[in-house]
Amino acid sequence: MPLNVLQLLWVNLIMDTLGALALATEKPSPKLLDNKPAGRSEPLINGKMFKHIVMQGFYQIFWMFLFLYGLPTLLPARYGYTSQCDLYARDCVSTGVSQGLNQSNAEQFCGYTNQCGQPCGGSSSGLCPAGGDIRAALCPGEAGECAAFQSFR
Repeated sequence: MPLNVLQLLWVNLIMDTLGALALATEKPSPKLLDNKPAGRSEPLINGKMFKHIVMQGFYQIFWMFLFLYGLPTLLPARYGYTSQCDLYARDCVSTGVSQGLNQSNAEQFCGYTNQCGQPCGGSSSGLCPAGGDIRAALCPGEAGECAAFQSFR
């Protein structure tokens, strides 16, 4: 589908603005006007420009990796990140209550999931009640579904 009139106007505005900014920020030089035009077979990006582009890329990648990986390691109190498991353990009860569980059911569910290691993988400690069955853990000794399991679901 071709561009409509409004899209063409925006493309023209953006392209003209960027070109005008590039020309406006360069110092005027009469010597520049004496240069001969570049030939059709000459590359747009010469060796010096390519070197500058590559060096600028390495410079930006260096700072990006420093900010993303170095700062959380060097200054964990300010730039460190909390794992999903830690966030789950910290906010589990308040999230459960806000989603409709009563306080005791939310605490029971959070205790169950923390013991079983569900947000972060399986439990290797053997503390998971009822062999990992959530209904059996929330309704101990009952054959069917209890009120805690009903409100949990």
